[in-house]
Amino acid sequence: MAERDDLRGTRARGRATARTVAKAPMTVDEALRIEQQFERGALDLSLPGTRDIVAEAHRVRLKAELWGADRTDERRRQAKGTVVVVCAFIVVTVVGLVACLAVTV
Repeated sequence: MAERDDLRGTRARGRATARTVAKAPMTVDEALRIEQQFERGALDLSLPGTRDIVAEAHRVRLKAELWGADRTDERRRQAKGTVVVVCAFIVVTVVGLVACLAVTV
């Protein structure tokens, strides 16, 4: 395979390299619109990058469903509290088991 220069002037061996551009995070509204267009069949998946955008829209929508769309959402606060309580329970259980083993040995 022949080496060739890509857009950044670096060498690529037999594969096309894409430019990485900083982008703003996708909003939930944008994700919903993209998913609706995908379901209607209005998006051409043969275009490069379209599948990645649809996949990102799906991830954004799922995260919004799980954690809440807004940072001030009550579900998000409740989910974080639940994670903290479960982690604390696990730590206390492990410390208690280690203490029991240390006393019996």
